[in-house]
Amino acid sequence: MMLLVCALFLGNMTFAQESMRADEIGNKWTSLTSIEGVNVSLKKEKVDVGAAKAFTYGMLRFENTTANDITLEFYFELQYENGCVGCGNVDEYRKVITIPAGTTLEGDATFEQPELSLLINNPYTIDLGEFQSLKAGQLTIK
Repeated sequence: MMLLVCALFLGNMTFAQESMRADEIGNKWTSLTSIEGVNVSLKKEKVDVGAAKAFTYGMLRFENTTANDITLEFYFELQYENGCVGCGNVDEYRKVITIPAGTTLEGDATFEQPELSLLINNPYTIDLGEFQSLKAGQLTIK
């Protein structure tokens, strides 16, 4: 019985680490999850993209703690008050990156690696409503 309770508790902890509520995403790196030696973190950043209002992005950081290059396939589901982006037809949102051994890749406002950023809030799109949460829909080592 005790083993079952521990398994349920640990299972819930793992799920919670792969999703974050909007209020948990700040401007400093926050650990989201870890998979086979790759630590995944996230932070929120307002970016001036040349429009009158700044856009808000979720920047991703992937840290490869192994001695081997790792190719990671992933997508994220972004939940809003009035819908979800990345849910359903996930092929449009699927991304693949290769992380060299012992290195860290980080998304930033230069967008040199666009697969390391997620558009959280476009101030000119109001039909989705307020951003609610983000969930890793898939993280797979290839």
